[in-house]
Amino acid sequence: MPERQEQFETETIDITPTWEGIIYEMLRVLPYATPKGRGDIHQHILDAARVADQYVAHSKECLINAEECLDKEQRRGAGKHTK
Repeated sequence: MPERQEQFETETIDITPTWEGIIYEMLRVLPYATPKGRGDIHQHILDAARVADQYVAHSKECLINAEECLDKEQRRGAGKHTK
C-alpha cells in the first residue's frame, strides 16, 4: 500500500520587535538596572538614535535625488518584502 503524504501550508509571522517597544521596556527597567545594564541601555538608545539619523539623512537624499535613490533601492532589492 502506498504511503500517504500530507501537505501542510506554512505561514511566516514577523515578530521583529520595534525600536519603540524595545526603548519603552529599557526605560521601564532603567531605575532597577545594574551599572552595566544602565550602560547597555544607554548604548542601545544611542544605536536607535543613530539609525533614526541615518534614515532621516537617507530620506532627505531621496527627496533631493529621487530618481537616483529609487535606482539604488531597486538594485538592492528594497521593497521586496514577503508576507
